[in-house]
Amino acid sequence: MAKAGFTLGELAEVLHARLDGDPGRIVTGVAPLDSAGPDQISFLTDLRYRGAADASRAGAFLAPRDVRDLPAPTLGCDAPQQALIELLRLFHPTVPTPAGVDRTAVVAPEARIDPSATVGPLCVVEEGR
Repeated sequence: MAKAGFTLGELAEVLHARLDGDPGRIVTGVAPLDSAGPDQISFLTDLRYRGAADASRAGAFLAPRDVRDLPAPTLGCDAPQQALIELLRLFHPTVPTPAGVDRTAVVAPEARIDPSATVGPLCVVEEGR
């Protein structure tokens, strides 16, 4: 089964980045410089870690726009920290919490809860006055 991912071209468009490399290359995850593999994108948001980036096995990099000559395709951004947040959101989207009352919540018998509300684990809902 093939892993889901994004092409570097798609990421460049979404992140408003300059792509130095193959836009059709697919990355399937995000990982730190020291543990990234060839199918993952890593990030260089601080130039103090340039040596680690040069030694990384990452398949692509997110870096400041003026960084050149990394060992894999590079998405250059004006604000790499902000782009990293967006990149992580793309690969790890938030899952909406379903409406309802968690089985571990304690709800007063007289309390009224809107049907669209979510009452999370270990919450206590008392009667409103």
